[in-house]
Amino acid sequence: AGAGAAGSAAAGTTPLERGETLSYLCTLGSPLPLLAAAGGSVPGLNQLEVPTAAMQRKHPHLRGGWANFHPKGDPLSLPLAPCCPAIAQEHALAVRPRRDQPLPLACLADVAGVVRPVAQAVSWVWQDTNR
Repeated sequence: AGAGAAGSAAAGTTPLERGETLSYLCTLGSPLPLLAAAGGSVPGLNQLEVPTAAMQRKHPHLRGGWANFHPKGDPLSLPLAPCCPAIAQEHALAVRPRRDQPLPLACLADVAGVVRPVAQAVSWVWQDTNR
């Protein structure tokens, strides 16, 4: 029974394994628009639905979505909305890192620009799925 259970779990038998529970997605500094502009393909990007249809059926008032945060000063970090219709929010961050601090870490420490919106979205998803 152990081998059969392991084999079926690898095939994605639970909603979590199949990606059906995705309610909120946050990306930070994504270079995907550069890949798309260069003619590269991003498999499944246009088909990505956040929240998923399964979550929307189960929780019709779910306030989920996809938020993309991109620092204005990072040449590899661009808005994703032009190449991905599933983006619900774009946040351009005006972050100035310290000399010894990488730009992504400075963004993650930006309470008003990143932490607060992500915390609010996670709170909404939790509230909407636990009514």
